[in-house]
Amino acid sequence: MLELKSLSKRYGSKPGVWAIEDVTFGLAAGEIVGLVGSNGAGKTTTMSIVAGLIGETGGEVLCQGSVLPVRAPRAWLGAWVGEPGFYGHLTGADHLRATAGLKGINLSRAEAESRLAAVGLVADDSRRRVGRYSTGMRQRLAYATAVVGDPEVVMLDEPTSGLDPEGIRLILDDLVARAKNGAAVLLSSHRLAEIETVADRIVMLARGRSIEVDKAERRQVSRIRCEDPVQAEVVLARNVKVVRLGRNVVVDGGVETHASILALLEGAGIEVLSIDSDSPTLEEIFLLHLVEPVSE
Repeated sequence: MLELKSLSKRYGSKPGVWAIEDVTFGLAAGEIVGLVGSNGAGKTTTMSIVAGLIGETGGEVLCQGSVLPVRAPRAWLGAWVGEPGFYGHLTGADHLRATAGLKGINLSRAEAESRLAAVGLVADDSRRRVGRYSTGMRQRLAYATAVVGDPEVVMLDEPTSGLDPEGIRLILDDLVARAKNGAAVLLSSHRLAEIETVADRIVMLARGRSIEVDKAERRQVSRIRCEDPVQAEVVLARNVKVVRLGRNVVVDGGVETHASILALLEGAGIEVLSIDSDSPTLEEIFLLHLVEPVSE
């Protein structure tokens, strides 16, 4: 349904600063694509281009095969990009009705309250002024606003930030249900474990470029617990891609790497408490991708 081709964005005149340099991926009806990356990787910039809020420097965005011009109406899109804005003087229900009206959707007060209740804002909440909402309540309202009208494409930038576990579950469950009903969902988040539980595909942004993470072809990693993980990371980084996570160090490679890992650590006088191999988590894939082996 959506296709991003070699998308790039430079801020300022040449040489300027490249927010993204080559972002390419697709989004089909009925699937959830997770967009992940470090702060400043270009997630919000990418979404802003898709939403038509800013223009691209190069490349193109297509919907159903047609190039999307900047700032052209996107009635098929329900989006929340960057920091959501609110009418603080309105009640939650009136805010939802007003924003729905901008999309040409006429909601009754009862319909607005029902939609807010579905995201955990009960009747008393929906009748309270938005200016008095907590952060989590605003996040729930922003989500309800983005999906009002049941758009064909839902695009959300960090929708679970600031939410409690119940709010996170409500939103993720609703996104899964929308995808099952045929909506295409593009979701960015720093909560990589959450993305991994709902996404059909994962696209990583790093160094201005997109990389698709294929769940079926993930290599194994080795997790080593030792007495000195800080020094272990330094020793192993001279030979392999490695990242330290808490008391563990994680190495790119499975059982075949164990003998060399143990030899390196024992040679440096570092006691190894345990070592095992398994499929990597999304967090491990992400962090290992950002690390380059250090040569002596």
